[in-house]
Amino acid sequence: MSSFVIKPYLGVVVAVGTRHLKQHQLAPAFADVLGARLVVPDDLDTDLFGTFSGEVPRTASALETARRKARLGMCVTGLRHGMASEASYSPAGHKEILVFLDDVRGIEVYETHWEVAEYAVSHCVRSVEELPGSVTDALSAQAVIVRPSDSRDGIVKGVNDIACLRAAVAGAVRHAGDGVAVVEPDLRAHHNPPRQRALARLGYRLAHRLATPCPDCGSPGFGRVGSTAGLPCRACGSPTSLPLYDEHACCACAYRSTVRNASAGADPGRCEYCNP
Repeated sequence: MSSFVIKPYLGVVVAVGTRHLKQHQLAPAFADVLGARLVVPDDLDTDLFGTFSGEVPRTASALETARRKARLGMCVTGLRHGMASEASYSPAGHKEILVFLDDVRGIEVYETHWEVAEYAVSHCVRSVEELPGSVTDALSAQAVIVRPSDSRDGIVKGVNDIACLRAAVAGAVRHAGDGVAVVEPDLRAHHNPPRQRALARLGYRLAHRLATPCPDCGSPGFGRVGSTAGLPCRACGSPTSLPLYDEHACCACAYRSTVRNASAGADPGRCEYCNP
């Protein structure tokens, strides 16, 4: 097999659509696995597509938003390869999607990461002393956003030390009609360590997928696109909601394959008959 197939992106420069330093989490994977280099345009305004703090609503899906960010980076740099991510948080957890666009081959490849995560808990306070220690003790790693309770104006982002937090809370209290400030986690990647770890894992997953050629046409990006449930319980043999088969597909041609789960069976704790 040729080196082109093994490392189809060797020496390629990829534009990353981010203003929140995501390249630091993604660059090691693309260098190690693919031999590719990442670049980020200066002051790229990806907030055009939505902000976590709500001043700019996200109007598209997470996947489409990631595409738009990648396209913006490619447009500004003139490069034909681009990448971007977008996250969604809900009470169920944190979902991150990372998309790669290759205009040379005309393909798109994306990977997703989901994990249980604490939702962005908001605290309504009149002073810093009302905040739980879990917020103030973690400031240097997990920054917060502070705003008046009745407005998105006057938001202060990236607050990561106690002096700045006191000043931000005092300012928000003064400007709020009810004298209350809202303090919540800053979910942007450069201020969110759990998200940084998720991006690093996702970067390696995407890089390894890009290094995987399609068995039929040889295009990079062959990998898992879905699954079929039904893995039998190893105690009673009943089908469970866990995957029995993974479905793999090419992003350039119609080739697909299924791979059976190599597990000996599902834990009875996941079986609705053994553990109703």
